[in-house]
Amino acid sequence: MNDNFAKNLKKIRKDHGLSQEQLAEELGVSRQAISKWESSVAYPEMDKIITICKKYDVNIDDLLHRDITLVKNDEESKIKYNKLVNSFFNNVTDSIDMFIQLSLKNKIRLILENIILVCIFAIGMIIVNGLTKTLMHEMFEMLPYRIESLCVSLIATVVLLAYLVFVVIVLIRTFKTRYLDYYLETKKCSNKLEEKKDEVNKEVKTDNKIIIRDPKNSDVSILKGLVDLFFFGVRIFNFFILLGVIGTLVFGCFCTFLALYHITVHPIFVSFTFLGIFGIAACIVFAIMLFGFIFKKQNNVKFLFILLLLSIVGASISVGSIFMNIANFDIVDVNTVTNTKELVYNDDLYFEQNRVSGNDVKFIVDNSIPKNKIILESAHSDSIDNIVFDINNNAITCSYDETQDRYTFNYKYKYLLPYIKDNKIPRDSIIGTNITIKGNETNIKKIISNSTKNTISDVISTNDGYILNFSNIHYNNYVCVKNDFYNTCYGIIAEDRLASKEIDKTSFTYDGKKLNFKNDNIECEESDTFTHKSFVCSIKK
Repeated sequence: MNDNFAKNLKKIRKDHGLSQEQLAEELGVSRQAISKWESSVAYPEMDKIITICKKYDVNIDDLLHRDITLVKNDEESKIKYNKLVNSFFNNVTDSIDMFIQLSLKNKIRLILENIILVCIFAIGMIIVNGLTKTLMHEMFEMLPYRIESLCVSLIATVVLLAYLVFVVIVLIRTFKTRYLDYYLETKKCSNKLEEKKDEVNKEVKTDNKIIIRDPKNSDVSILKGLVDLFFFGVRIFNFFILLGVIGTLVFGCFCTFLALYHITVHPIFVSFTFLGIFGIAACIVFAIMLFGFIFKKQNNVKFLFILLLLSIVGASISVGSIFMNIANFDIVDVNTVTNTKELVYNDDLYFEQNRVSGNDVKFIVDNSIPKNKIILESAHSDSIDNIVFDINNNAITCSYDETQDRYTFNYKYKYLLPYIKDNKIPRDSIIGTNITIKGNETNIKKIISNSTKNTISDVISTNDGYILNFSNIHYNNYVCVKNDFYNTCYGIIAEDRLASKEIDKTSFTYDGKKLNFKNDNIECEESDTFTHKSFVCSIKK
């Protein structure tokens, strides 16, 4: 025998509101004996143990070897579970009985009502899913793509499951309130009328069984179980939100430290530092509230509310201070750097559009340049160390120096900091590359002609040359017509799905004026609504 008996005896005595003297009197022993039993100094004889078990409805093995508090909790859980299961099957049985006894009209109405509710909730599910993914993408966009996608997918799935649980609860509750409760009440009243009729007629004398229904064992217990499941899903969802808040807190601490480190560079960093501090305080408040909700901990709501309010006020003042500092900044042009390279000309050269050149490339006619040479120039901001020109398979290409990644936070930070220190904002801190190709007129026209053979583009004449403007729209199909020394190409756009199935490179011919399709049901109109001229095609109506 171990100390379990002593603890269990004390527990039994206190649960029944007995003092040691009262328990001793009920068991026929002295108070000192009870005191010794509860302090594990002595143990009762077997007949006393059996008396305790019978008198207080305790299993002898539980009394001697187990914690009866845990045993009681287990039993209550089993009883609650059995009640929940019985309630579920009782509701199912009653629902089947009710549906069988409904008239055809009421059956149709019941089915239609539930179909309408399901359609409404389906629309709501689409909206909730879309809003959740949009919000989560915005929240986790600073993470790597794969991790961001995983987090968004997990949270969207949890939200969707929680929404489905909510829908099931509402549908069951609606069904129960509108139909099942009324059916059970009608059935109960009908049974009472039958019982009274039997008493009056006294045809059959039977012992009426009175069934006392425990309110805790009512039919709505299944709904309580679903509600508990719903809130469990909400807690899981809030757990992922908590992870996001913690991530934001860590990121906020990093940004605050960075602003604090540069506090002597410019007063705007003082405002950013206070904004970070108040943001961190707000994140801590949200984290505490979410933690309390998830793990059912009591929080000092008044204190948290005051702290959150102060954080919002402080953050608002900090944001106002930041905008006041920005208003005093001067917007200046960046320093321009020119890069020049001489290349050997051949009649097959053409210019290939890329992200460095953008959509516009300028060609300047300079007949003083030798016929076997062309000169390439780039004018760009000093944020770019170097533009590299080269010829690959007769394509004139230009690219950035790949040894530096100009789009990283570290690069932008180092580049912008000197401007901020001087109370300035660069007008174009990163992108700003102008490509110019110089050569004699024959060479320039030949390069433009080659560049426009299979490219949607416009050629604009200027005083000293031409501007080649590339399309920023990708066309699956296009047609080109000779115009002076260059080609004018038109993109072909299918306005509807039927037309897109019919249009391919072998399904039409172009006579320089209009498109002629093998399928007479397709018609096309020239359009200027896009970046460049195009033909918009559709099926004739």
